[in-house]
Amino acid sequence: MFDGRVGSSRRAACCLTPNAVSGSSRRAAGGSGSAGQSSSSSETDAAPAWTIGNLRAGVTHVTGPWTLRAFVRVNNVTDVDYAGSVIVGDTNGRYFEPAPGRNVFAGASAHARF
Repeated sequence: MFDGRVGSSRRAACCLTPNAVSGSSRRAAGGSGSAGQSSSSSETDAAPAWTIGNLRAGVTHVTGPWTLRAFVRVNNVTDVDYAGSVIVGDTNGRYFEPAPGRNVFAGASAHARF
């Protein structure tokens, strides 16, 4: 019987937020990890422990009635290969699915006050 143990996980984050009169910027760094993942209660197959780092930055600028925002985020900065999920009791022996590698997400918005 599977007891649900898949290891422990940890997360950390840091954020720096300087502000100015007409705008502000935000920068942050964070990470997450796992002490390892087991695919069965016998723990015969296990994924190794992993740690990844993430970065994000954003800027907000206010000019007249307009508020402009832009941001970018980079996940898995060092492009670590790790198991993203576990398939318990898989009969083909493929217990672990890979997590995404390094990826980038960016966006922008504009809002007007009337």
